[in-house]
Parts: sequence; structure tokens; C-alpha cells
Amino acid sequence: MPRRILIIVNPDAGRAAAKRRRLARVAAALRGRGCDVEIREAPRSGDAEHLARTAGPEFDVIVAAGGDGTVAAVAKG
Repeated sequence: MPRRILIIVNPDAGRAAAKRRRLARVAAALRGRGCDVEIREAPRSGDAEHLARTAGPEFDVIVAAGGDGTVAAVAKG
């Protein structure tokens, strides 16, 4: 059974174009290894925590992609 991975990303963290390319490469590499990857954006304050809290049991792994605030919010959620 493939691993289901949710990546919660803050679209405002870091340099947007470079970050999107890097995230696309990471997602493609995970998919190439048989993982099912879903990416959800958390553009507003509180979104990352809410997305993590309500992700549901269908995900095996939740990944925070952003800065310290995004990581803290996802961990809290």
C-alpha cells in the first residue's frame, strides 16, 4: 500500500518561484517512490494548524513546508 503524504505549505515563506520548483521536485521524487502526495496551501494565519488538525487518518505523514511559524503551526495542529 502506498504511503499517503500531506504537505502543508506556506506560499508566502521564502522565495516563491524557487520554493515551488523545489516542492514540485520533492513531490515528484516521493511519487516516483510510490507515495501518494497531496499539497495544500496555508496562506492565512491559522490555516496550517487547521489543515494539520483536520487532515484525517488517511494520511500516514504530514509535512510542513515553510518557515518556523509553519512548522510550529503544523506541529500544534
